Amino acid sequence: MVKNKQIMLAYYNNSINLQKKHMGVGINLRRLRSKTKFSQQDIAEMLDLDRGTYINWENETSDIKSQYIPKLAEILGVEIQDLFM
Repeated sequence: MVKNKQIMLAYYNNSINLQKKHMGVGINLRRLRSKTKFSQQDIAEMLDLDRGTYINWENETSDIKSQYIPKLAEILGVEIQDLFM
């Protein structure tokens, strides 16, 4: 019985750690943007996008088109891979 509880607890903890490691791009965008002075509107304008498109990225209701990724990383002051971590 104790061994089963330990296994279940280990599985649960591993699951939580995997979720933290694989946060969505939208969560990362929101987190990175919050470290800047930029609003969603500001970033959308810098990318020549509609604000709704950028909001969809943060809400993960649509994917970021690859053409915007380098500029987005530049705006947020991070490396491209940081957008996905």
